[in-house]
Amino acid sequence: MAATRNRTLFALLWLSIAALAVVLLMLYVDRTVSAAARMAPETVVTIFGVITFFGYSWLWWGPAALLFAVFLALSRRPNLHALYYRWAAEAAAFVVAAIGGSSIVVGIIKRVVGRARPYVELPPEGDAFSWFVLNDDLQSFPSGHADTFLSVATVLSWLMPRWRWPILLAGVVGAFSRVVLHVHYVSDIAVGGAIGVGVAVFMRAWFADHGWAFRRRRDGSIRLKPVGRWTLMRVRRRLLRRRA
Repeated sequence: MAATRNRTLFALLWLSIAALAVVLLMLYVDRTVSAAARMAPETVVTIFGVITFFGYSWLWWGPAALLFAVFLALSRRPNLHALYYRWAAEAAAFVVAAIGGSSIVVGIIKRVVGRARPYVELPPEGDAFSWFVLNDDLQSFPSGHADTFLSVATVLSWLMPRWRWPILLAGVVGAFSRVVLHVHYVSDIAVGGAIGVGVAVFMRAWFADHGWAFRRRRDGSIRLKPVGRWTLMRVRRRLLRRRA
């Protein structure tokens, strides 16, 4: 009981600190960085314009959903590779749940908050927030692209741990492309990215508790299920033997 209460208080403390940080970003950082972004060279804008295309969530959860269906069907066949296909189906389901789930959360918040994007010129006494809107020009907070970039980076860093740091760096660069393109503020990026990472963390814990794709160790840490990697190595060895 005491441990649960301590975790709750700890979570509330961090949420309060995060909320204060967002407010400070809105007051002292957003407009300064946004004004600087307007002066970015055309070449830089073009490059980030290409990068930002990969921030659409459907580009990731769509193929993952298709792979889930394929691997699930293959896992039901009675063969030596069934365990690997089952693990692959679980991993694909995790990608869909983490990326698609965070995208839904961000989409709801964007429409409720209704923050004007940096390029929108407001009247002198205009309000930067218009609650419950469908106009895309008023859906700046939080950033959906930042959510996707950081969610994808977090998910892939767990599924491909050897490439963790390059993947995370790519995710951060992709998220901040929205600031360079003058369609989001820094605080939009921060909150969108935090939601993407937060939902990914939650979904990994949920999958681990059910024994899907991940497993929870005795010390509470979460790792990939060894069956997936072990079966993949076995498949590779069989292929090499056939070629020999």
